[in-house]
Amino acid sequence: MLEVLGLILSFVGLITIIPQVLNFLRSYLPEHRLKQLDVTLKETIDMLDAATQDGLLNDPTFVSSTRGDLYCLRDVTENLRAIVLSAPGIYQQCVAFTNGLSIRIRKTHEDVKDIRARIAAVSDEARQQLLPKMRSYRDPCNEASETIVHSNLGVVPNGWSLNTLTR
Repeated sequence: MLEVLGLILSFVGLITIIPQVLNFLRSYLPEHRLKQLDVTLKETIDMLDAATQDGLLNDPTFVSSTRGDLYCLRDVTENLRAIVLSAPGIYQQCVAFTNGLSIRIRKTHEDVKDIRARIAAVSDEARQQLLPKMRSYRDPCNEASETIVHSNLGVVPNGWSLNTLTR
């Protein structure tokens, strides 16, 4: 009886582990890696655009060289996409994986991450330099009516307690 139970439980365990192993292996296939690269590339371009619009990236050479690097990496990504799309199906994806396509995608992905980290560092440095200036600015016309915004209570006058609305 216990032997049969052990056999059944072993079979159930084997059946439940197979999808996990397949998902793990699928995460290394070129198609999945390309999706990750696309997301990171789009996020990096959006980050560069937002930092430029916010005035945090004032060095035109940094912005132009970073844009140039991103456009170059976008071209590389499109070339990799053409290769990935020419290998549909799990078997052909596995063949492309063994030929080193996933490694090329990973290297490109890491290059994009490096640029994203550079943008974040430079924009954070500029933001930190702007913070003291923003904190020191006080509008003398509105000092008497400074307010604190609280999500549940709406606008509460400065100096009042948020819990009891008393000073």
